[in-house]
Amino acid sequence: MSALDLLVKQHAAPVLKAAGFKKAGRTFRLIAGNGDQAILGFARHYVAPDAVVFEVGYGIVPAPYWEWLDRHQ
Repeated sequence: MSALDLLVKQHAAPVLKAAGFKKAGRTFRLIAGNGDQAILGFARHYVAPDAVVFEVGYGIVPAPYWEWLDRHQ
């Protein structure tokens, strides 16, 4: 298990799960009752072989926009 995966498993996942987020890999998604979504994703940057550098990307997606994006599925 990579250092980032271990960090996510031990520190981020328990807090996000308690807040209602669902996990898929390094991505966490919270879907509100009206369909709006909050998404958090942990991404590693490879800057040096022994360094663990990462970022947390986030997005808020209103339900109408998500439906529009998914309209051809």
